[in-house]
Amino acid sequence: MKLPEAEQFLLHIPSRTHYYRDMCMMTFLLNIGLRVTELCNLTMKDVKDRYITIVGKGGKERRIYLNDRCMETLEDYLQNERPALANKLGTEALFLSQKGTMLTRQRVAKIVKSINAASKLNIDHLTPHKLRHTSATIMYQNGADIRSLQQILGHSNLSTTQIYTHVEDEMLKKVFDNNPLNHRTTDSE
Repeated sequence: MKLPEAEQFLLHIPSRTHYYRDMCMMTFLLNIGLRVTELCNLTMKDVKDRYITIVGKGGKERRIYLNDRCMETLEDYLQNERPALANKLGTEALFLSQKGTMLTRQRVAKIVKSINAASKLNIDHLTPHKLRHTSATIMYQNGADIRSLQQILGHSNLSTTQIYTHVEDEMLKKVFDNNPLNHRTTDSE
């Protein structure tokens, strides 16, 4: 998924049920590249000011900055939807189901599938993990260096991060074509 498709995806989150929650979750997936399990396991205590603490694979913690769009969607969700869901069971999970329980990976996958259909993108096998790939690729294409992405995505090995930033051959061709030495001619003797 490329940036225009990601934007179209976000524009088509159904407004009839859990709009604020779903918008916040999809914004988090696309803006900060969370794993679906990390998203589901977030608690209210993990949110502090403009940062969230994420417990990743192997129990490793990392702090991630929330950009303006993440903050807007989080505030909308916390004000407009979460209180009604939380009153049912009083759980500390950040993202809650209709019953007030923590969302499952499977439920988030169904939400992604539903938004994919509503957006008319109909991307084959669109999953939360593909949204993570999209997030990493968009950040990389817009100037994020590979080490920063490694930290953001919570990867132990840089080689894992490089898989997420699959730079297309066309982009590499542009780099070589735009090399200033490509356009210089040398004087022949």
